[in-house]
Amino acid sequence: MEEKAWKDVEGKDWRLYQKMRPYNLKSFTSKAPANGSVAPDGPALTLAGKPTSLLAEVKALGAANGAAHVAVLFDSLTCPIWRTFAGVDLTNAAYGLPVLHVYVLEAHAVGEFDTPPLPPPVQIKEEIKVHSSEEERAHAAGLAKALLEAKVGGEVAMILDSMSNELERAYEARPFRAYVIEVATSKVAFASGPGPFNVNAKVTGLKAFAKSVLS
Repeated sequence: MEEKAWKDVEGKDWRLYQKMRPYNLKSFTSKAPANGSVAPDGPALTLAGKPTSLLAEVKALGAANGAAHVAVLFDSLTCPIWRTFAGVDLTNAAYGLPVLHVYVLEAHAVGEFDTPPLPPPVQIKEEIKVHSSEEERAHAAGLAKALLEAKVGGEVAMILDSMSNELERAYEARPFRAYVIEVATSKVAFASGPGPFNVNAKVTGLKAFAKSVLS
């Protein structure tokens, strides 16, 4: 569906799409962690710039909430689908699980993979380019965090992927993706498919898993 949309319907440059959305290609061989596999760790940063790692934050969030599982949601504000509904819907679908958001490289950075003109409700108030520094990534993440908090009505835990994008590559996470990690074993307990399409299936799957472990 994604390939047809870009080749035939939207008429975008196919080679650019292949470069920017490899995980959606039928020919792509995924190496993303599957259910039951050990979740890859990797360097991360707090929004204040403090070094940390994904699994360290998962364990800390799980311990703080007395939870056996933590949902890990990868985010990108410049994805129109993420900021319009997918980011909030996936957060809500965690259904009582603690949620750790990981902000990754931009889905549609200005000058790299521009989106067509969008109506005001979907527009971003400022241009977001390819992150050239940790500070720029933290700024974009702060905007995403504020959007989520305004819509879900509570504080959102968020960290940044490192500028080497190790977590994004390990989890094949751009533009967004959902996982659940078991705190005690650091194993993947749930993995959605890659974004940006078929959001309802991702939301339904995450919600069903969360209900099953919390019931």
